[in-house]
Amino acid sequence: MSPSGSSGVWGMMRRIRRTPSEGLPGLWKGQLLTTLHSLLSNNIQPLVHAGLIISLPPPSATAQLELNADLDLPLASYHNPTIPLGLHVAAHLLTHMFLSPLELLRTRLIVQPSSDQKSKSSIGLLRESISGEGGFTKLYTHPQLFIPALLEHTLRPIFTLSIPLIIERKLGITLDGSPIKYQILDLSLGLASLLVILPIETVRKRLQLQDRMSSTEVWQRGGKREKRKSVVRLRKREYYGLVDTIWRIVTEETGAPKKKRSKRRASRTEHVNPVDEHEKQRAAFDGIKQLYRGVSAAVVFSTAQGHLANLRLVICRCSSV
Repeated sequence: MSPSGSSGVWGMMRRIRRTPSEGLPGLWKGQLLTTLHSLLSNNIQPLVHAGLIISLPPPSATAQLELNADLDLPLASYHNPTIPLGLHVAAHLLTHMFLSPLELLRTRLIVQPSSDQKSKSSIGLLRESISGEGGFTKLYTHPQLFIPALLEHTLRPIFTLSIPLIIERKLGITLDGSPIKYQILDLSLGLASLLVILPIETVRKRLQLQDRMSSTEVWQRGGKREKRKSVVRLRKREYYGLVDTIWRIVTEETGAPKKKRSKRRASRTEHVNPVDEHEKQRAAFDGIKQLYRGVSAAVVFSTAQGHLANLRLVICRCSSV
């Protein structure tokens, strides 16, 4: 399948369903890893958060332990939410960095053809990644995996947890006083945060699909890297990092055909054609849009997640009255 021209979320779902190697079950690929990741993160993160509270310096440990006795207590209820916010962000970061290999396996499991006999299970993909990419520690420490994961799992909780603080502390709007206005602002700020998070998530997915095979492994295979089989079109050349990936996406995935300039045309430098300038601007805009592919799905997910979080907050407040 081509990486562009998916006609939105429903169009991509129809294309996956009609793809011979995928079909309807292809929409639920990686569901087991997703469930495992959710269960582990929901159980590990409170433990990490409690451990961070205990590890605070002795003068403030007792006070912070009292403030964070209830882990579901909203941050807006604290007089000074700086330390609780930092603890929640650190707990989220440590937990998801620890579980980042599961996200790597899920991405690779989703893109490989389902009907191919050489397609591997999640255990097979883990063994392949460990043996061919420098060992288990490289799944954490390699810069192409570590830096995007660090940015995503730091910025995402900061934006998510700071939005209620901004609405209630800076704007003076509460969920009890103005529920409709609060919901609109919460949704608007949540969608605005996607402008920063989505490009990082896109780059991270691209880098997760690359093979970080060692030179010894390449030499054992005859000096050639084994091409990864995928249901989507992958870049033939490798990306070299976060900045390089962003630059390549913006400049290469414009949809504009490359024109060969003749010697006669190249020698003409009298004036600049406004049509060519317009095409360049449009191509640059199309390249930037590729960083935000899947934004409609992210909007739906963010909206549903925001409503569930607010419902949980209302239930928490009602139960504490």
